[in-house]
Amino acid sequence: MGKIGGKFTPYRKTMIKASWMVLAAALALSGCSKKSEPAKAAENAKAETPVAAASQAPATASQAVPLTTRPKLYYYPKPVFPSSMQRICKEGEVCVSMLVSAEGIPSDIKIDASSDPAFSKAMMDVVPLWRFEPATRDGVAVAHIFKVAIPFYINSRPINLSDSVMMGQPELFGVKRPAHPGPGRGAAQAVAEFTLASDTIVTDVKIVESTGFIDEKKLVEALSQWVFMPSRGDTARSTSKVKAQILFTEAGNVLIQYPYPAPKAETAAPSQVSAPADK
Repeated sequence: MGKIGGKFTPYRKTMIKASWMVLAAALALSGCSKKSEPAKAAENAKAETPVAAASQAPATASQAVPLTTRPKLYYYPKPVFPSSMQRICKEGEVCVSMLVSAEGIPSDIKIDASSDPAFSKAMMDVVPLWRFEPATRDGVAVAHIFKVAIPFYINSRPINLSDSVMMGQPELFGVKRPAHPGPGRGAAQAVAEFTLASDTIVTDVKIVESTGFIDEKKLVEALSQWVFMPSRGDTARSTSKVKAQILFTEAGNVLIQYPYPAPKAETAAPSQVSAPADK
């Protein structure tokens, strides 16, 4: 078939020629694919190199940042609550900043904010006496700025308040401080009015004034737990309405003013605290 007298017919010759052409094309394609794989690998390697270098750059930079620790306060005489503020039951807060030296001694002390000059005076009496473990950088002591907000709370209300100071109102004996809504929300204040029954039980709490963010529900719940003593001038123990101011500071403290509005403050004598021995 396809062979006549031992010779290939033209048809057969055409088929053989076509077969060789197909084989040559297959080998050519095979060669191109083998050559393209290294080329693609090289191109991929070139493209990936900048990405890898970029990912390693932050790690190298972070390793170059020196390890720093902040100052640690280890000796801190507490400020004396000013008697002038104690007499009118006014709480306060003082924000103070200072430069702590490499020896742990404060200097350049500044009052950044204060509820009253009497509180500022009390803070300035004791802050120079504070002592610190200094800040360090790579294990070496360095000077560092230190800031702190100190609240002045009346934990035990004075029992010798005159009727003129209390304005004839029941005396606040126990305080449940409301939760701060969060320092990130900024400062806020509220004035609450409530009724004290003859047995000094708090009822009918209302927020009559407010500025800033106030969680009124939680504030009312806290004020409802306050404990009062009857006014010494009220022998009949009649029902009365009173007001209190609650301050939420930017530093996160909650301050209370009762009675509200506060009577005029009196001048307090400065406190004396002995200086500590250096560490």
